[in-house]
Amino acid sequence: MILGIDCQRCHGPSEKHVKYHRENPETVIGEFIDSYESYTRQQRLDACAVCHSGLQGQHIKGNPFSFLAGDTLSLYSKNYKNVNSKIKLDVHGNQMGLLSESECFVNSPKMDCLTCHDPHKNQRVDTNIFSAKCLTCHESNKVNSVAISHIHDNQQNCVSCHMPLVPSEVMKLKFENDFEEIPVYIRTHLIGVYN
Repeated sequence: MILGIDCQRCHGPSEKHVKYHRENPETVIGEFIDSYESYTRQQRLDACAVCHSGLQGQHIKGNPFSFLAGDTLSLYSKNYKNVNSKIKLDVHGNQMGLLSESECFVNSPKMDCLTCHDPHKNQRVDTNIFSAKCLTCHESNKVNSVAISHIHDNQQNCVSCHMPLVPSEVMKLKFENDFEEIPVYIRTHLIGVYN
């Protein structure tokens, strides 16, 4: 077993791909490997949701490692869609559930995780990258033609206001010989207007 996230987690089994490219090192186009461009929106969402959708509490078939990108996650397990918006989703466990409740996602039929994230790069602390992604859909001085109390400009950080850091109810730190638990703050994917 290979630990962590490797190419196969998102692009499917790669034995034929590796063998072909070792025998044909001059070939620059990937052969025998899945491309996200060939997936439907739901397949792209499912490939991310398998890890970013909370505890897959209701297993239907297989085990956590049997799902492959390109499959339909709902055939393997249930839990990633929040069917009752009154349920409080923890910021750590279910980013897909939080995102699916966001107006940006609901009103953007093409939006998926790759709209904002490049899984091949470490973008974690660069909020300017994500703010630029927001501005590809939203004008910089108004949001969906709704009047707002302040003017947005290209210098502002969209995610700090609209995807704030929130304390997790699940992830907490506790120092040895200390009774107090310190919550870990994680950026929510429930995109919205916060006070």
